Amino acid sequence: MKTSDGSGSPPASAWCSSSAPSSRRWLRGGSGDSRGLQRGGRQGEPGDHVAETFCNVFVSDLADELGVILPRKKANEQIVWLDAADGGRGLGWDRCDAVEAKFAANRGRFTLATFLNPAGHGHIAAVVPFNSAAVWIAQAGFRNYLAVQLAAGFGSYPVRFFTFSR
Repeated sequence: MKTSDGSGSPPASAWCSSSAPSSRRWLRGGSGDSRGLQRGGRQGEPGDHVAETFCNVFVSDLADELGVILPRKKANEQIVWLDAADGGRGLGWDRCDAVEAKFAANRGRFTLATFLNPAGHGHIAAVVPFNSAAVWIAQAGFRNYLAVQLAAGFGSYPVRFFTFSR
C-alpha cells in the first residue's frame, strides 16, 4: 500500500500492518481492517450510498485492538475525556506536544492527534511511526489514510496530542 506521498508502506506496527487481524467496523455497512482503510476514501452524506467513515470509531477500534482504554464516543467527547483527570488522564493518557507525540509513536506507544471543535464535529487520528521530521497520522473520516502528514488530516486547526503511557 502506498502512503499519501507515494513513498511506499509505513513502518510495520501491530496496529497498522496489513496483516493485523480485525473484525471491527469503521466503514458503515462494511468490514473495516487495515486493508479496508484505503487512502482517498470519502465520507458520504446519509443516503448517498457512499461508505461513511468515522474517525472516532477508527481510533476506538485501534485502542481496543491494543488493550488501551478509549471510550467509544463522538470525537469531541473522546477528546474531553482524554484530558479529564477523572477520565483519560487518570487511566494512563498524557498530554504531549508534537515532538513528544512523534517520539512516543516511534517508540511504539499509542498516540493520538486531536482537534476539539467547539462549533461542530472534532477530529481524532492515530499518530503513526514514520522516519520523517513531520508528524504522520492514520485516520478515517472525510479522507482515509494509513499514513499521511498531520496537515492533510487537520489543516491549520490547533492540534492537541495525547499518548498512552501504561
